[in-house]
Amino acid sequence: MARTVFKSMLTAVLDRMPDYRCDPAGTVHYETIGVIQGMRKLPATFTPGHKVGAGLDETLDKLQRICDEQELARPVTERKEAAVIW
Repeated sequence: MARTVFKSMLTAVLDRMPDYRCDPAGTVHYETIGVIQGMRKLPATFTPGHKVGAGLDETLDKLQRICDEQELARPVTERKEAAVIW
């Protein structure tokens, strides 16, 4: 499942950045590899595409509204009367 989700995400990102180029000169590898075969830093350049979807501010505002409307931030102890224990 995780591989499928990652592949879908990576495909969507690279579709938006078709001229994506890595800068090998700026690459910084981990000092000790261990199990992870990754890099600490891999600079890249690309041409920004047109905006798709909501921006960060709009997304955060929406999430805050949902939290407020559903009272998700209220402590559980304030809502203990609504708790259903079987």
